[in-house]
Amino acid sequence: MIEAKETLHTLVASVMPQRHRPLTRFFFAVLMVAFVAGGILVPPVAVAAEPPTVLITGASRGMGFEFTQQYAEKGWTVIATCRSPAKADELQAL
Repeated sequence: MIEAKETLHTLVASVMPQRHRPLTRFFFAVLMVAFVAGGILVPPVAVAAEPPTVLITGASRGMGFEFTQQYAEKGWTVIATCRSPAKADELQAL
């Protein structure tokens, strides 16, 4: 374990000249301050006043009907389409 640390230290020392090490520390310090300040200063995202809208095709039966029910229960505006409106009694009841 000690040999690995010494090898890593030697490798870093050989790649980065001594005069650049303080600049690197300064750069990382500035970077960390920017991340923290950015997280604090970013305004929250506005929430839409209107409920979202979804278009569901094949909504008269099966998965389409189930999706239609679930979105309607959550308050979404649902635009539901189907091939045969005459056969969509359950859909029209929603």
